[in-house]
Amino acid sequence: MIGGSTPSEQYLSKLCEKSFLSLWSYSNPYTDRGIKNGVGEGKELCDLLVVFGNNVIIFSDKSCSMKNTGSLSVDWNRWYRRSIHKSVDQIYGAERWMIEFPDRIFLDKKASVPFPFDLRSINNIRFHRVAVALGAADRARSELGGGSGSLRLTNISDSDMANDADFVKAFAFNGSNPKGFVHVFDDITLDILLSELNTISDFCSYLSEKEDFFASNFVAAAKEEDLLAIYLMSKNSLRQHYSRADNELKEAHIIFDGLWNRFSSSQKYTGKKSANLISYRWDSLIETFSKVVIDHAKRTGARYGEYEEGLRLMASLSRLERRMVSGYIEAKLSVRTPSGFHPGAYGFPDNAGLVFVFAFCEGPQPIDPQTYIKARRVLLAKYAAVVRYRQPSTKKVLGLILQSTGRGAELGLYTFENWNESNEKQARKDIRELGIDLWSRNVFESDYPGEYANVPKTKAAQRRLKKRNRRKK
Repeated sequence: MIGGSTPSEQYLSKLCEKSFLSLWSYSNPYTDRGIKNGVGEGKELCDLLVVFGNNVIIFSDKSCSMKNTGSLSVDWNRWYRRSIHKSVDQIYGAERWMIEFPDRIFLDKKASVPFPFDLRSINNIRFHRVAVALGAADRARSELGGGSGSLRLTNISDSDMANDADFVKAFAFNGSNPKGFVHVFDDITLDILLSELNTISDFCSYLSEKEDFFASNFVAAAKEEDLLAIYLMSKNSLRQHYSRADNELKEAHIIFDGLWNRFSSSQKYTGKKSANLISYRWDSLIETFSKVVIDHAKRTGARYGEYEEGLRLMASLSRLERRMVSGYIEAKLSVRTPSGFHPGAYGFPDNAGLVFVFAFCEGPQPIDPQTYIKARRVLLAKYAAVVRYRQPSTKKVLGLILQSTGRGAELGLYTFENWNESNEKQARKDIRELGIDLWSRNVFESDYPGEYANVPKTKAAQRRLKKRNRRKK
């Protein structure tokens, strides 16, 4: 929900809502500290809080301009204390409060509107700490002779940099801390990070891998955006973007300036951005359903609870996964069938046990609307059960009813913890009588179109290729 009490906070709120969507982003949440017997006002917890499953992202914005007194060392230290240091203190304080008093977080100063997520029910919370520090870019460009103006990143200790020149020590940040790693985004990197990693899955994956990278290596990076370029260009067999050394023998990594500029102007990058355009169909679906959930919570005063789980499963998809499933949806919606209904199913290797099932409809049928709605809901439940029957490893099925007109979308979550012989019998009957023998589609696709043009698209084709290669050897 877009909010914020300062222009920079409002800008941050807008960026986060665009990236993480309205159901999971909240500006200026409050504690009830400072309120006694219903009198007084609560204290601000942080500038923006994102809660998504067990991922909690704490944003603090203490941005200010860097004055020029003629002494770079003095100016940098003053700016650092007012912006980064205060943000870090607020972040750690917010984290501590959420751990100690998870039920005392609210959306308003009077502490009358509870935070919509019950933090007490979240297991294994993973905190991500983000300080937003705007206002130093112009001075950085001036002192460093150009460049983007974003801060340098390092985990080299202050004592090891004690004899370095002022311009080396300034505009550099070490996020490593015994209390927990802190990410700092500035005038340049805030926009880039939230534009390139604009799903909660992609963003949290980047933060986690970056933290692990800094914990197991010595790192000196010219810019955050250059670190991001390496992340986006690289992925090993473990689906890790950064190398990890043994903690007893850390490796040194120097990341030079200019990597982001070269990557973002490449044909590879522009091809990916173009291919991703279709993926925002999925974002629109999530936002449409989210508004229904938010409106219901406002009317009833209830927390989101079970209503949010299905949407969270939708939003857990990365940008690449959203691109793939959106392309599938577009193709299926173009199909015309005599009955007006046709099913589809889609699964992902990294979301083990989760399958999306669709009931594609061509539009309102010439029957009573309520009868039609009930009929398609019954069909959706049958589609979900058939997928569970054919693929026993399926734990949850998220069902969506979609119409070619773009209206009448519905969502249903089906779990199969108590699957029994009666369910098996009904599924076999539906396959035989309704002809809905349904398996989830699972297709390999690269982030970058054409990168693996010669790689077989299905697992069966990949196995055949391996056999041919073995015979050749």
